[in-house]
Amino acid sequence: MLRRRRSSARIATSIAFAIATASAWLVRISFRLALDRLRSAKRREQRDVLWSQPTHQPPAATIEDLAASSEFQVHLDRALAELPEKLRLVLLLAAMEGHTIDEIAALLAIPVAR
Repeated sequence: MLRRRRSSARIATSIAFAIATASAWLVRISFRLALDRLRSAKRREQRDVLWSQPTHQPPAATIEDLAASSEFQVHLDRALAELPEKLRLVLLLAAMEGHTIDEIAALLAIPVAR
């Protein structure tokens, strides 16, 4: 009789532990699902607000911006003029034309430095 009580107590304890574990697991899943829904709703609201607004234009260039841009262009032109012809050509082909190093080497008939 004592064995049956001990077995019954162990079984009851195991079942209680399993139920507690399962309920904790379900609570965590429910919590995570609720968080996901809240985050999704927030993102949806932000997206709707963004789409409903007219496209923002960047501010017009100020006189200072134009002056800085033309000053930069002068410095860039001066620096390019100081480069040897081959280096200037390689730089312009890469930066302005978008060629790869291999393409530039083929165009100029020079080996690729590796």
